[in-house]
Amino acid sequence: MAKVHLAEKSSLVISNLIAVITVAVLFLFVIAFGSTAAAWALGEWLGKPYWGFLIVAGFYLLLAIIVWGTRQRLISTPVLNAILKQLYKPEEEADAKKIN
Repeated sequence: MAKVHLAEKSSLVISNLIAVITVAVLFLFVIAFGSTAAAWALGEWLGKPYWGFLIVAGFYLLLAIIVWGTRQRLISTPVLNAILKQLYKPEEEADAKKIN
């Protein structure tokens, strides 16, 4: 019985992880194309295409520095909490989700 319970819990965690990765990859495509469009538009507005791309790159550099500085609070803790919540969810909740 414990093996079945462990298999159910691990399959839920893995399926959630796959869903998150899929959405993240699709979101990266949106970000990539949106960034290219924004860089191109800024370049047209400023008169030099490279300025638009440099501004967008600078924005992403600033964003990366902010995320790196707050990675524990923004990434590590929420991911750990989500995994623990999934693993230690009461059986009634898990059974109710299977029915729905």
